[in-house]
Amino acid sequence: MPFQLDALACISSKTRGAKVEGRVLLNGVPCSAAGAVRELSAYVQQQDVLLPSATVREVVLASAQLRLPYAIPLETKRTLVEEALRDLDLLACADTLIGDELRGLKGVSGGERRRTSVAAELVKDPRLLFLDEPSSGLDSETAMGVVAALSRLARKGRTVICTLHQPNSDITEVFDDLMLLAGGRVVYGGPWAGAVGFFARAGFSCPSFKNPADYFLQVMTRSGAEAVDQLTSAYAAGFEGLWGDSWVKDNTTPQVSRRKLRLVSGPAAPKGPSCTALEAADGKAEAGTGAPAEAAVWEQAAGEVVLEIRGDKVVEDERPSPCGSGSSCGSLVPTVALPSPSGDGDDDVRPSLSRSLPASRRMLLRFSSSGVSGAEAGSAGNSSCFGRCCFRGGGDAEGASDADVRQAALGIPLWYKVVILALRRWRTWSRDPLYLTRELAQYVCFALFVGLVYARFNNILGEGDYARSTCVFVMLCTFGNVPPNTAVATWHEERVLLKRELDDRLYSVTAYYLARYSVLLPFALAQVSIFLTILYFMAGFVASASSFFIFYAVLLMFYMISEGIGACFAALTRTVTAGLLSAMLCIMICVAFGGFLTTTVPAYFEWIHKTSFFTYAYSALIETEFTHINLVNPQTGQTLPGMQAFPRQLVTGLSYSGNIGVLAAQCAAMELIKLATLHVAYWTGRI
Repeated sequence: MPFQLDALACISSKTRGAKVEGRVLLNGVPCSAAGAVRELSAYVQQQDVLLPSATVREVVLASAQLRLPYAIPLETKRTLVEEALRDLDLLACADTLIGDELRGLKGVSGGERRRTSVAAELVKDPRLLFLDEPSSGLDSETAMGVVAALSRLARKGRTVICTLHQPNSDITEVFDDLMLLAGGRVVYGGPWAGAVGFFARAGFSCPSFKNPADYFLQVMTRSGAEAVDQLTSAYAAGFEGLWGDSWVKDNTTPQVSRRKLRLVSGPAAPKGPSCTALEAADGKAEAGTGAPAEAAVWEQAAGEVVLEIRGDKVVEDERPSPCGSGSSCGSLVPTVALPSPSGDGDDDVRPSLSRSLPASRRMLLRFSSSGVSGAEAGSAGNSSCFGRCCFRGGGDAEGASDADVRQAALGIPLWYKVVILALRRWRTWSRDPLYLTRELAQYVCFALFVGLVYARFNNILGEGDYARSTCVFVMLCTFGNVPPNTAVATWHEERVLLKRELDDRLYSVTAYYLARYSVLLPFALAQVSIFLTILYFMAGFVASASSFFIFYAVLLMFYMISEGIGACFAALTRTVTAGLLSAMLCIMICVAFGGFLTTTVPAYFEWIHKTSFFTYAYSALIETEFTHINLVNPQTGQTLPGMQAFPRQLVTGLSYSGNIGVLAAQCAAMELIKLATLHVAYWTGRI
């Protein structure tokens, strides 16, 4: 992924292994907070990370529900989704699954998948749209379709900036502006139509019938450093000629404190009351009074800088967008003529401008200008996350408090995010045949196999008691191995999607945890029910309702603890193999000192025996069973209570209810450990 595009979109490069220095200018003014750019833009990364078991419409709708203010009605969000699907020609496949061939799910094509990624970002109506190699991995026709859709978006008033590698001539003709980089230096930046002439004037004439883009890359990569130096020098000398006078200058901005600066994105126009403060200062600078006049503008501001992007009436602008990265950059900068949301002048123009927009866009506009107020979000005085963006000085990185403020401005409650994520996860389990068949088949096969091995226990001392102890041990081993394996496998399948959405701040780690386990618990109940119903009666355990439900409760808690061990090690490791080995090692240690494999525990391992969840589950189940049976001594014919055959190494000093209580406490502690581990994994960059 190009670091330059990350820097433009204000995406942290810490996980990319790069250090970014410099500054980002938005409308010619320094942008000191990453969150400001994020609120105005959307970033479609090179890799499409979408849920395979969701349809195209469900993916885009879930994005709208998590990105747009909660106060916007659901029907309005659905309308926005349909508009995004229509803009990107996705209506025909809107009800088709995204799909994954490895899981046996047939889905959409590569081009439709890429456009779905764009649509998921488009629902929040961004002014800037960054795309990292949108044609990567696509054939020429599919790539052309994706770029054509982006071109339509640009013509509707959005600035589209993307990087392309080896584009064909048809694709490059679609773009308005082009920027070529070599070793981090700008070789050319200007209108696409002027690129061939620029290279010719620099001494590199493009041969006839050759794709200019291929020729440009060939010159930069094969002609050596001298050619790059020559081109960069020519570009620096002809910068003003390429862009014209409409480029916003930022050469003499004094370093003084600033209070408030309102900008309107628009074409170069005669200086007047409607122009920005910076444009007025530039006009005075051209007249010979630039420095004092501009200093007065900046001195009029102090403290907080507010950038206001207005979004009703859009007209084409000949001024280039400041696209400072990538191999190819297509853009069309919208001019916004909407009056200030704060009510500064021309308030009577707003109704006439917004009447021409669709109802859904007017709804978004209302939240863009007034938004979810600071009072509603519990943070009075902060701007809404669509219409205004607050720039806090001192640093380029986005602070956690700023992210919290913007999330609060959306007004989306935690329970709502949990419901959205839980429904999405439920669809994953119900629609994915691999998940269902793998899970159900494992428990049914294990239950049938173990039930046939131990079919109908006898009550002979030395046989019946040993068979019962062994069967319970095998039951616990099943629930000690299958849930952790499933947790590790599913975690690494969803890790990339989780990281992408957490980085986009669509929800929190806590919301993910609650959604994950609100769906896991019903499946755990079903799996334990199926397994125990088959095995319990086939093997011949005590036919008592109380005993059956004690078995059920203990196995369910054992399931959740072992699953938690797998989930924790999966979150803390980076590969499936490492996660499985770590989880299995932990389980094996607990099993080894659980009371079945050892009759005497060494003193230095006693702490493992006392803390192992296997110890308390095994002891509780054996005591529950042995309390209700009598055993016959084959040598004397004497009948003995089952508890006389209770293994000495299983004595914990607690009753079976006490053992169950300790197991319940361990289960509750494991839930807290899982939540804490997810937070640690995210903070340390392992997610």
